[in-house]
Amino acid sequence: MADLKWHERPVRMMRLDYLGEMDRMKNCDLDALARSKRDDWHINCEWVMGTLGSAPGLAYQTTFDTPKFEKAANLGDFDIIREYLPYARKYGLSVLAYVNMHWYSFDFAAKHPGWEQLLADGTSYGSKHPLYGSGTTLCVNGGWRDWSMEMIRETMKTGIDGVFLDGPVIFAGCCYCDSCREKFAAKYGADLPTVEDWSDDNWLNFVQFRSDSLAEYLRDSREAARSINPDAVTFLNAGTWHANTWRYARCVDAVSDFEDFNGAEEFFHPGHSNFLLAWAATAKYMAAAGKPSVVFSHHTLGAWHYIPLPNYEAQLAIAQTVACGSNPWFAVFDYALDHSREAAVKPIKEMQSFLASHEEYYTQTESCAQVALLNSSQTATYYVSDKGQFYGEAGSGLEVNLGVDAGGEKRTVDWKARKGTCEGTVNQSYTGYFTALTRAHIPFDVILDGQLSAEGLAGYKTLILPNSACLSNIQIENIKAFVRGGGSVIAEFETGAYDEMGRRRESNPLLEALGVKNTGEMMTPRTAEEYVKVKSQHPVVAGFNVGEFLPRPIYSLECEAAAGAEVASVFMGVINGSYMPLSDETTLPALIANSYGDGRALYVPSLIGDFYGRLKMPQYQSLIENAVRWVHSDPMPIEVEAPATVQVELRRSADKSQLLVHIVNNTGDMQRPISEIIPIRDIKISLPGKDLQRVRALRAGLDLAVDKIDGVCTFTVPEVDVYELVAVDLSDDVG
Repeated sequence: MADLKWHERPVRMMRLDYLGEMDRMKNCDLDALARSKRDDWHINCEWVMGTLGSAPGLAYQTTFDTPKFEKAANLGDFDIIREYLPYARKYGLSVLAYVNMHWYSFDFAAKHPGWEQLLADGTSYGSKHPLYGSGTTLCVNGGWRDWSMEMIRETMKTGIDGVFLDGPVIFAGCCYCDSCREKFAAKYGADLPTVEDWSDDNWLNFVQFRSDSLAEYLRDSREAARSINPDAVTFLNAGTWHANTWRYARCVDAVSDFEDFNGAEEFFHPGHSNFLLAWAATAKYMAAAGKPSVVFSHHTLGAWHYIPLPNYEAQLAIAQTVACGSNPWFAVFDYALDHSREAAVKPIKEMQSFLASHEEYYTQTESCAQVALLNSSQTATYYVSDKGQFYGEAGSGLEVNLGVDAGGEKRTVDWKARKGTCEGTVNQSYTGYFTALTRAHIPFDVILDGQLSAEGLAGYKTLILPNSACLSNIQIENIKAFVRGGGSVIAEFETGAYDEMGRRRESNPLLEALGVKNTGEMMTPRTAEEYVKVKSQHPVVAGFNVGEFLPRPIYSLECEAAAGAEVASVFMGVINGSYMPLSDETTLPALIANSYGDGRALYVPSLIGDFYGRLKMPQYQSLIENAVRWVHSDPMPIEVEAPATVQVELRRSADKSQLLVHIVNNTGDMQRPISEIIPIRDIKISLPGKDLQRVRALRAGLDLAVDKIDGVCTFTVPEVDVYELVAVDLSDDVG
């Protein structure tokens, strides 16, 4: 471990922001300021503003002395980075410069014609969509590119450890500047398409061109930084797991090769942030690319930047992040500290003091999960179902004014609307499976498209494909080989029906492994009074009675099972109304279980992840758990007896001598912001096939007694408030 670079060790990042009043640092005791970062906030990496991130788009102004760029006038001869850096070093802080690469004033843009990002009609993006109310944005392929590379080099000359680039992004609908037009024509021999049309190969090329342009920019940014300091760390404010990331061209799959961290925002916003596991979902997604990762958790009350995040929200942000193998980051606005410093510091200090004093348990650890959940950026980017029924009005399912809003027959041919519908299902599928697996205490990793290979799947027994519609031929063959060799797969809906660029296949080669003879038409989307009927006692429907009804997922396909596959449930006939008699059952399968080679496969012709993600029907949490446990067939590496709101993540130390059980208690007061966490007592943990030497609850400071019966070691954690880390010393290899 001694040879690890600083950014390969556990990192706790912070940005203390003064916005446009950076001159306030001139009057600070810089020694005390740096010391407080270490002793109060317990960070070991600080972002110091290198260029301004404040209105009206002052990204062209620096906080440090350079003969090549304009410096913020109110700083005078005070060089923030060079003045502060010796004190940060004194207290063991690595220092990165925040470099704003996306928000420029209209005046600055006017001085540099040709630099702005342009929409298809030739107007600048900023003129139609002013950034933060005032300002515009510049293009990575234009003249600004060289200017920005020089800014990175000048920033690195201050002696810092690296740069964080807030942007650039290629904004939605961009870019049609002369530089982009020329570069695209040279590469594809065509003009830039001006209309979003997912049936047009030239549009698909444009989507790929935008992604490639940003990746190339990031590649050159890192080279610019390393031309000054060969050990420079660089990374981008990249896209998170949401399906609309392609609109900003910053998918982690594309940029990760040129970053030293993978990082993305997961800010809490009252009234909008209802996904309780959001930090965990971002942490696992960022970690999936195989590099040090960081989750940006703004330590403010959403858009109220001068009020700190409530205590439990702040603690859960850190706990979920580190439990899932990523590093925490937060920004604090100095004004908040003037009025409520104690409230701002308290939750961070409580959590990060523990992290700081137990770094060995967070260093180069590995997940023990044997289940992989694919987050397919190919699908998120290119999937637009050609099923016309997909775009009907699904309705809310609510009973209002003596009627049920169950949806109608309205159709849309608007490509943007169609893409938005598909993106919505991709998002809900991810959160649905993520939530159901977490609540079932099934350890799982998130993986990316690039890991659909023999090497990428080698450590897993089960692969979940939540409507992973867009897969290449090679990826499908790798999945089939994985199952033939004894792995298992769960696939939904149109998984594999399109190639990696979203083009519909004539036939889907994955269906063979799934036990599906063919798929057919889509049922009219509805959120009321349509049903699935349990038909067997197959383990995938364990806990349900034969003949029991389940709500039919909103989006479902007709299909036919292949010979030898088992049908566990079927669709009932369409009712197409409310308060009407049930229709007869059909022969259309709703669940198909199959053996393929030495492995197992389950095909679900419905979007059950999306359905659970939207509506949280408990039957579908049970169904997802049953499905995973049946296809997996082997014991899970950990079993947990605790409420579903208790998140448990299992990791191992780098030398494999310890298991590390992260317990995050998300049991709150059923509203957000969370104002109360209800402590959970007597959490029972079982580790099959393990021989344990010692078990310690590190936050509680307790040794835990271990019982061993029939090869299963069990211990009980007496109480968890927000977070506990249990270190399990093994007698032999974890296996």
